[in-house]
Amino acid sequence: MPPPSSPATQPFPILINGGTSSVGLYAVQLAKKAGLKVIATGSKRNHELLKNLGADVTVDYRDADWIEQVKKAAGDKLQYAFDCISEVDTTKAVVQTISSEGGHVMCILPRKADEVEAPSYVKVESTLAYTVFGKPLEYGAFDNLKGDRSGDKQFWEKYLQVIPKWLEDGYLKPNPPKEFGGLEDIPKGFKLQEEGGVSAEKLVYKIA
Repeated sequence: MPPPSSPATQPFPILINGGTSSVGLYAVQLAKKAGLKVIATGSKRNHELLKNLGADVTVDYRDADWIEQVKKAAGDKLQYAFDCISEVDTTKAVVQTISSEGGHVMCILPRKADEVEAPSYVKVESTLAYTVFGKPLEYGAFDNLKGDRSGDKQFWEKYLQVIPKWLEDGYLKPNPPKEFGGLEDIPKGFKLQEEGGVSAEKLVYKIA
């Protein structure tokens, strides 16, 4: 995948599933800045936000035919997808959007190709942010974190130099915050999330 600093000269499609999640909101922006055609899923009420952040096509994941909508938007040539939800059922669905020519699905939870019924031409892989420290890890069900991680550390150090300025300049937009009181309000945030009341925003608690 091309980095934002060296965008693709010819746009190709990428699916950001869960585009209104905390990870997804940033993924949409970075994919667009990398010169890609961004197809993002999210609830209809957040489609305008996704478009403002760079999504070329928005699809409501509640639509019964959302998989077909994604395939059509990609000209049935989708090779790359980032599942920012990564539950078994969501990754199963994302796998179905990938072209029969082959492709790659990246997950934020440890998903396996067999559990999501991925055909042989679809690679399913998981990623974890903690590898940016450059050391092999053992972390829960993730089984791909061992070995040399120095490349991850170098990648992070490179972008750590520019991300603060991108945020300051508005080139990269932070997630919209939803503010609470102090730490005693944390249960309120959990309850709101359980009830489906958190969408396209980041819960923020004041501790000082």
